[in-house]
Parts: sequence; structure tokens; C-alpha cells
Amino acid sequence: RFSSLTPPLRPESMEVLAAQGFERATPVQAAAIGLLAGNKDVAVEACTGSGKTLAFVLPMVEILARASKEQSFRKHHVGAVVVSPTRELARQIFDVAAPFMATLPDMAPPMLLVGGTDVNEDVRAFAAAGAAALIGTPGRLDDLMLRSNAFDAKRCELLVLDEADRLLSMGFARAINAIIARLPKQRRTGLFSATQTDEVEELARAGLRNPVRVTVRDSAAQAAANAAKASGLPANSAAARGKLPAQLKLLYKVCKVDERLWRLREFLKENADKKTIVYFLTCACVDYFATAMCDGAPASPGDDVDVVALHGKMKQSQREQALGRFAAGAGGCLLCTDVAARGLDIPGVDWVVQFDAPQDPAAFVHRVGRTARMGRDGSALLFLSPHESSYVEFLRVRHIHLREEGSDEDAADTEAVEGGNRLCDELRARSEKNREAMEKGVRAFVSYLRGYKEHHCRFIFRFKELELARLARSLGLLRLPRMKEIRKAPKSSLKGFTESSVNPDAVPFEDRAREKQRQRALAEEAARR
Repeated sequence: RFSSLTPPLRPESMEVLAAQGFERATPVQAAAIGLLAGNKDVAVEACTGSGKTLAFVLPMVEILARASKEQSFRKHHVGAVVVSPTRELARQIFDVAAPFMATLPDMAPPMLLVGGTDVNEDVRAFAAAGAAALIGTPGRLDDLMLRSNAFDAKRCELLVLDEADRLLSMGFARAINAIIARLPKQRRTGLFSATQTDEVEELARAGLRNPVRVTVRDSAAQAAANAAKASGLPANSAAARGKLPAQLKLLYKVCKVDERLWRLREFLKENADKKTIVYFLTCACVDYFATAMCDGAPASPGDDVDVVALHGKMKQSQREQALGRFAAGAGGCLLCTDVAARGLDIPGVDWVVQFDAPQDPAAFVHRVGRTARMGRDGSALLFLSPHESSYVEFLRVRHIHLREEGSDEDAADTEAVEGGNRLCDELRARSEKNREAMEKGVRAFVSYLRGYKEHHCRFIFRFKELELARLARSLGLLRLPRMKEIRKAPKSSLKGFTESSVNPDAVPFEDRAREKQRQRALAEEAARR
């Protein structure tokens, strides 16, 4: 119980926990809160969905409350800095921290610092109101510290690096080092992550003083980890680290790329009351499939399923609105890229569908970790093309076991082939009348080809075996784009694609204003020739 932790939590923090319905600490919270609040540096490794956020938010509030009793904080004294790899995760941490920080009335409220907004506005806001805790992404935190004359880190008591391995793999090492250099050495530091990589170990050696290492797994994951070690697997293998929740059910389906959307649509219809996250390879793919699956579009799963898009190229306000809409709903479907794969605790996710396998195999664990959180059941489904099927064995060697979904359903497979063909025809018919759908399809095709070539497992995801004709049909293309990858592609991969009789230049926008603007631009270009 939170009430039995040592050192004991403040009554004010206990009241907030009670108001939010929290009585018992998760294993990672029970292990880390006392250490960090008791002035120890910690390096915490725990599987996804284990409650890591509260494990550092509560110590942060306790540490700041103690420090302010000893000597009050001035407006621009920053007492804690929390670094997160993505804007969405930073926002989530901020929302968790805000009610606890509100119990410190003598201190300035926390401040959220993320990209997508004007950094000068953040500098002005900090100068005007100050902040006892800064929570944000590395680049924006570094920016504010660099630009703000008011920023004062002399009283900084705590630095938290959340999803530390992700911070480093995303290339934030320079910004993190710059942030650490501005903070006093006499502080507490917490590293929290789902995995401990060599880079994280190096960061721990550089940024932590005699850290206590905390590794937390549920009992089933611990048993699997012990068995893996006993069988001679290295200590850093997926199995030995017990990274996945034991109650997570992992499935895969091998099918042609032009069947996937039909299968996804039927899946969502059958699971209309469930909350599902669907991962795609690129931002342009998310854009296209969001258009193809919207109300009234050929691949729409129906009025009962709210389809929401989220990716890294959307404006910050759009990303927050999309995430809020999906999180607030009882069901629904979130189409996204790996921007949502790490750390986000979206309540009640029942299914994760990987429409495309991730470029980086490490992302597989973090994608499926969006479900089966905090002890709840959850399921994940991965679509693979026939030439990609050895990915299942690749994961099995790493002790991530997938079970084939519907392997004996010949009739269902025949239905999927026919349904996929019909849907591809409908998507093309739509692209022949709707320029926005047509252009998004082309962008998705180009981005998919280029993204596919960047797969880390190129011996499995072999570009030369990609069925380009089927891919083009699945995206409603009227013509194949002129690009080097098409010119050099094997003829067999292009077999079966027939160009549309409709001239792409003649396809109008549905929006009359956009089409009028396009026609005007075409007329001006013709006049210049």
C-alpha cells in the first residue's frame, strides 16, 4: 500500500492518490519511490505498463516539499527536470504530476516544454510565472535553458530521464548532455526505461552517483526470465529481461499486402466495442488510410468505430486533440506511427494491430506494450507478407512467441482474397474522382518504398521481394510513380498492375475552393510557357 511506503508520503499526496482511486503501489512504484525519495540515484528497468510515471512523480513532489521547507524556492528556481522522448509522453507526465504539484502552494506550478510551439513564448511564460518543475522533450528543455536569462538551476534537486533508451536511440544524447551540464552535481537522478541498453549503461555511469539498480517483472515474466537464463541465453536477451507482460496474447497473420486493409476493416467491425491501436510504417501511410477509413469511405469500419490519426508530422495541437479524442472514447481506432509506441498510457487499449512490422525490431516490444498494461489482459496482431514470415522465427529466437491467427481457415482466406480485390477496386474508383485521396495514395506508396528499404532486418524484409503491383493497388494508385525504385524493380513485382484509363491530371479535388485554386495555378503555369 502507498500508506506503508518508507519514507512515508505526505498526507497531501495520499489525498490525491485516494481521490484518483490508487491504494496499492505496483511493484516498480514500491521499489523505486522509497529509494528516490530517500535521496538515492536509481536506474529502473521495468516492463511496459508497470506504472513507471508515478514511480518518479511521487518522489519528485516529496523531494520538492522537503527542500522548500528547508529554504523557500524563488519564482525562477527550478527544483526538478523531467526529460521525455516525445511530446505526447511529456504531456502525459505533466498531467499526472499537476495535481500532486498543486499540493505545494508556495511553489510555482510545473511547466510543460515541448516542440510544435514558439520557444520564445515559453521563454516569456517562464520569465513571467517561473516553474518549480520543467517537464518536456530534450530539444525544447535545452532551448529554454539556453535562451532564458531567468532560468536558475542552483536549487535543482532531481533529474528524471524517462524512456532513457528511447531518448538515446532518437539522437538526443547531445541535448541530454547539455541539460545535465547545466544542473548541479549534488542532485538526485532517476533513469526509467523498459530496457537497459549499453548506451543507457554509459549514461548511468556518467550521470548517476552510485545508483541503485531496480529491475521489476511480474511473476510470470520472472519465471520465463529465469528459465531463459537457465537455458544459457545471454542476460540481455528479450526473454532474460522479461520485457513483455505475461497476460499479453501475441498473434500474427500471413497475407498478401492488398488483403490487409480488408482484414483490418473486418477486424474492426467485429471488435467495434474494443479500443484498438493500428501501427503503420510511415506518416504518409497513416494519412492515406485515415482518408480511406473515414465515414463513407470504402474501408470505413462503420459508424460505431471512431477512426483517429496520429503521427509526428501533425501540428502539436492536432496531435493533442487526436490523442485526447481516442483516450476519452470507450472504443475506437487510433491509426499511428511509432510516435505513440513508447511510454504512452492510453487507458483500456484492448488490441494492438501492426499493419506493418516496425523498421527497428526493438519497437515491436514497445508497440505491443500499449495493451495489457497494469495487469489487464490485452492482445496484439501482426500482419506479414509471405516473404516476411521468417520474422516470426526471428522473434521466437529472442523468446517472443507469436501464435498464428486462423491458420486453418481456408474459406476465410478465400473470402479475404475476394474482399481485398473488391476493396482495391473501390479505392481506385475513389481516387479517380477524389484528388486528395489520389495524392495521399501516391505519397503513401513513395514513403512506404523508402521506409521499407530502411528496415533493420533487411535479410527478412527484402525490398526486391516486395510485391509493388499489389502495394499500388492497395493504395488506389492510377499510375505507378516515376521513381528509381520502380525503374529498377523486378518485372515480376510489377505484374498485375493495370493503369487506370483516367488521366491523373484531370482528377479534381472534392473541395470546390481547392479545385478552383488548382485550376487557377494550372492556367498561370500554362500562360508562362
